[in-house]
Amino acid sequence: MGIILQNLNKTLKIQINIFLIISYFLIFLLDFKIEQIIFKSCVRGSCYQDYLFKNKEEDLKVNLLGKHFIKNQTFLPLSTYANDRILGSNENGYWPIFTSDRYGFNNKDDIYKLENFKNIIIGDSFAQNATVNYEKSIQGILNQKNFSTLSFGVGGNGPLLNLANFKEYTVNLNYQNLIYFFTEKNDLFYDLKLEKKNKILINYLNLEFTQKLINKRDKIDTLLDNKTNKIFNEYIKNKKLSLKKVLRTLTLPNTRFILNIINSGEEDDYNLINKQENFKYKEKDIKEDSIESNLRIQNEVFKQIKNISIGSNFYLLYIPNKKDFLRDKKNKLFYEIEKIAKENNFKVIDLYKEVDLNMRSKLFPYKYQHFNEFGQNKIADIIVKNIKN
Repeated sequence: MGIILQNLNKTLKIQINIFLIISYFLIFLLDFKIEQIIFKSCVRGSCYQDYLFKNKEEDLKVNLLGKHFIKNQTFLPLSTYANDRILGSNENGYWPIFTSDRYGFNNKDDIYKLENFKNIIIGDSFAQNATVNYEKSIQGILNQKNFSTLSFGVGGNGPLLNLANFKEYTVNLNYQNLIYFFTEKNDLFYDLKLEKKNKILINYLNLEFTQKLINKRDKIDTLLDNKTNKIFNEYIKNKKLSLKKVLRTLTLPNTRFILNIINSGEEDDYNLINKQENFKYKEKDIKEDSIESNLRIQNEVFKQIKNISIGSNFYLLYIPNKKDFLRDKKNKLFYEIEKIAKENNFKVIDLYKEVDLNMRSKLFPYKYQHFNEFGQNKIADIIVKNIKN
């Protein structure tokens, strides 16, 4: 009897091992396309380049960001190609394509023919809205509602890049409302940490500084072309088989992303903030690596915008970290930013108050951070409600 059980155990172990090997092999094969299979979406850089490469006849351009040039210390482009077809990011099951305006932003260029605008928007990817088609974007919807709106949002922007875009492209415009999109997840942490290393961006804290980018389109396009070629060459290089690529693929990175078991590093704790009474900016804040110094820089950005945009109304749309937003967990950073915003005459649009808890998950694609089409429409409605009051 004991021998029979021993043989059964041995057979069972062999079968389990065979099952695990076959399962791993099947998952390994699926891993390359699992994100597209499950969500019909893909935000990885390789997916983006694959689409561009397979659709060369469409002559699409890369959505280049100011952050792509953050190491440049002599000249810094802030937006992508002007008057061209730009490929957005696939978070909603399709690849959005927008035609950029004369300065490389996600706007219809005809809007510039107006002498006065209802709104301008400043911010990062939540303000650029390149994850949906233009007509489904916040700025597109606002224009359809007859609230003439230009967005100068660019993905990856933090406070200094936002200030730079504002100074370079909006100072000669007449507008009633300025809406600043503040993104809790990264504006004062990852983004500003990078921006503080760039001499050009630091110079924007000097009131009179500008690169006069409106008059330097040819120089900008040369840098954009060079960066595009570099990205494409790296894509071709990465297509080749290498030991490093094989080893990484064996870890099933895409499957782990879908199952939410990938290690994305230590998350920022937005509650580790010392309460401040004085947010006055000092030059040493550039060299300091602390949330307190970053708050003072954010305060200076709001202050300069307010002082330059005399006669306008100011709004701050606070975009919470998705995970905290869905758990109805408002943290200390919100209250500090709210305090700074109010000191600079910005009315705070609080999405915790504007969106019911049971409605919040509907604003986003399941796996991704940016607003889906429903979310874009909801945020546009919230903006209209607030600027009317």
